[in-house]
Amino acid sequence: RQQVGRQVEQQVGRQVGPYYGSAWYGRIDDYAWASFYQYFSKYCSIDLNEDFNSFVGLLNSGIYDMIQLEGLCIACKHPTTISRNNDGFLHSEQGSAISWDDGYELHFLNGTCVPKELVETPSSSLTMDFYHQTKDADVRTEFVRKFGIERMSSLGKVIDTHENHDDHWYTESAYELIDMSPIFNSIDYAPHLKMKHQTMGMFVMEPVSPHCRTIEDALSDRNEENMREFETISIK
Repeated sequence: RQQVGRQVEQQVGRQVGPYYGSAWYGRIDDYAWASFYQYFSKYCSIDLNEDFNSFVGLLNSGIYDMIQLEGLCIACKHPTTISRNNDGFLHSEQGSAISWDDGYELHFLNGTCVPKELVETPSSSLTMDFYHQTKDADVRTEFVRKFGIERMSSLGKVIDTHENHDDHWYTESAYELIDMSPIFNSIDYAPHLKMKHQTMGMFVMEPVSPHCRTIEDALSDRNEENMREFETISIK
């Protein structure tokens, strides 16, 4: 459920609104607890009641999801195709990451549901128009990943670089403060901190406050932003 169900659920939920999830019965979530009790039935010789056995039969018929309403039951079969990356997240760079035989499909990049256009457009043909029209931060992240971080940063102007500092960690993270205002039409200064993500081993770029003029400013700004999350916590 974590790897596929929850990702699809989030996207479908936005499309169908309050009707989705009106009945939680007979869907992929039930595979986990049903298999738990089947274990004791098989290996501990514990008899399970017929209602349970009938329910398992329903799951084995190929139910992916189901919504029960008064006088109406909507059943969805398993997807016909599922594509995931090495971390188990829905992902496909060729087409839909998950689809059904009725033609319904969703496009994902690294677990983020994205427009079909972003997946099917070659990286060399992507333009900044897509970036400007996209408001979702996660979709923008996937755009930058596909567009190319070096190509993206080349559109800006370097304000400060790790080469200006005698600091081991600055060099390890390859910090650069880049003014990305050229990609925006109505902003005079848009500083972004480019860095090598030490865990993922890839370069990322994050916007920072307009007052940032050095890498040190940008790092302080990021730390202050993170601390604001803790300032709201009240422990009683």
